[in-house]
Amino acid sequence: MYAFNSGAPVAAKEIIVAITGASGGPYALRLLDCLDRAGVRTHVICSPMVKQLLIDECKLNTLDVQGLLGRQSDHLTVYNYRDVGCALASGSYRTHGMVICPTSSNTLGAIASGLGDNLITRAAHVYLMPNSVSDLIDFVVGKMLDLLDVPHELNTRWTGREQQRGQE
Repeated sequence: MYAFNSGAPVAAKEIIVAITGASGGPYALRLLDCLDRAGVRTHVICSPMVKQLLIDECKLNTLDVQGLLGRQSDHLTVYNYRDVGCALASGSYRTHGMVICPTSSNTLGAIASGLGDNLITRAAHVYLMPNSVSDLIDFVVGKMLDLLDVPHELNTRWTGREQQRGQE
């Protein structure tokens, strides 16, 4: 398991949970269940090998909210593994942590070597495209303020492709 967190109160947390093809599917399902019951907004990314893992280890057939939790939930959202353009892939999208459970050695190696070719690895180390030095400074200062949980008006948040398309 690979995890980091920011220490925010549980009810206000947004957590990314990535599930990879390593053995340990029951851990991932129990984690999702506990996060959901605690009211934590959970963003789930499943690698391509997860379906086989969960069929073998947990007798699950679907990777949707109902399949992962055994019930519906407004707290859990499942994302496409290949959607590296969604808001989770940006360092300006605020979350309170990310857990990769279970973590395959392939995923851990990809993160450690800086690969960002899928949403799991991209969300684990994110990116920035500033237009000026001032943008870069505002982004870094905004991230520091975010980590300190200090409100600010610096425009450092990625809003996703949907809002960006509407501005074109």
